[in-house]
Amino acid sequence: ALRRVVDAASKVDTWPARVNAGLSAFLHYVASEPALARTCIVEALSAGPAAVDRYERSIQAFVPLFRMGRKVSAKGEELPGTLEETIVGGIFWIIYQRIIMGQAEEIEELLPELVEFSLTPYLGAEAAKRAAAAAEPAAAGS
Repeated sequence: ALRRVVDAASKVDTWPARVNAGLSAFLHYVASEPALARTCIVEALSAGPAAVDRYERSIQAFVPLFRMGRKVSAKGEELPGTLEETIVGGIFWIIYQRIIMGQAEEIEELLPELVEFSLTPYLGAEAAKRAAAAAEPAAAGS
């Protein structure tokens, strides 16, 4: 999943567009592989210490992708140190909830909301809302 996110994000120029592309690729992956997503995102948390450790390392791997937003933010240095972990954790929690509710196949519909949520601390509410309005789902087969 991380590879798909990085690949999608590397095809666009601006950081907000990278967030959009990366989230889109991740949501598409979850929607297209619901059983695997359930195993990796839901069941891993109760599969023992090694699985939980792998889950935590997976989440942490996404943190640097959001930390890049500090360079485009006028308030980059003032942002809380745990901001990126909070954003990634929030995204995973929303996905976790949708999976356990049996809604993994519809998860791509969350893209605009998750883009706005992710960008707001860096760009401000209005710019994040505009970026979210332009959010486009990943193409089938991404």
